[in-house]
Amino acid sequence: MPKPKMPRFEIGWYDIVGSAEWLSNEDVLEQSPQECWTVGYFVKETSSYITVSCTYSPEGSDQWTGVFSIPKACIFSRKKL
Repeated sequence: MPKPKMPRFEIGWYDIVGSAEWLSNEDVLEQSPQECWTVGYFVKETSSYITVSCTYSPEGSDQWTGVFSIPKACIFSRKKL
């Protein structure tokens, strides 16, 4: 079975955190973006985001799942594996 030709990356990024419930002043002041780490195959890069996929299958036609498009402004670490 052929492996994908795309390189793999480890990407550290900040995700948005929000709440739709009533919060106290203390809870609001403690809220901050969530640090996240994604490892996946490089799919695409534009001037504003990077797209990676965690899983690839060559069955039938090329298929991907676990696809993330991460805004570059949210990325704090990017390492080719």
